[in-house]
Amino acid sequence: MNEGFIRQRRNLYTVSGILLFCFLAQVKISQLSVVGISFSGFDKPEVTFWFLWCIWGYFFYRFIVYFYEYESCTFKNFWRREMGRYCDIYLIQLARSQCSGNYLNNASSYYQMKANGWTLSFQEEKDQDEIGGVIVENRIIKVYWWQILKYQIFGIIRFTTMTPAVTDYIFPFIGSLLVFVFAGILGLWQGALFEIIN
Repeated sequence: MNEGFIRQRRNLYTVSGILLFCFLAQVKISQLSVVGISFSGFDKPEVTFWFLWCIWGYFFYRFIVYFYEYESCTFKNFWRREMGRYCDIYLIQLARSQCSGNYLNNASSYYQMKANGWTLSFQEEKDQDEIGGVIVENRIIKVYWWQILKYQIFGIIRFTTMTPAVTDYIFPFIGSLLVFVFAGILGLWQGALFEIIN
C-alpha cells in the first residue's frame, strides 16, 4: 500500500474522529490551545469549526485522489480475484456438463464471458485425426445472469469479509461521509454546517 495513501487515510480518520467527537459531545468552543499558546473569549467560535470542516474536505479530497492514483488497481484486483474465484469454477462445471474432454479447463473466465455478451467459450475434443492428433471444436454456451448469481453473491461475501479492501478503502470513505452527513448536515450543534453558515 502506498505510504502517501496511508497518510491521507490516517489524516481523514483523525479529522473525522475529531468532528464526530465534537458532534456527539456537543462541544462549544470557548478556549483553544495551539502549540502551547492559549486563546480564550472567542467572539466567533464557528471559525474553529469552519477550519475543521475545511481540513476534513481537504483530507477527503486527498484520500480520493490518492485512492484513484495508487490504490484503485489493488481494489479492482481484489474484486476481480474474489468474483472469479467462484464464478470461474461454476463456468468450468457448466462446460463439463455440456461435453467432456481435456480442453474444458480452457473455458473462458467470468470476465471474458461478460465481455463476450454472457457467452461461455470453450473447446471440446471431438475425435482423432489420421495422424493421431486431437480434433478440437470450439463451443459457445449462453449463460444467464440468474445461473451465476449465487456465485457472484459468494464472491461479494468473500470480498467483503476476507480481503482488506473493506477496512482499507471502503470504511474510511463511508465513515467520513457519514460524519459529514450526520455531524455536518443533519446535526443540531454549534459546529454543524447550517449553524456555521447562519
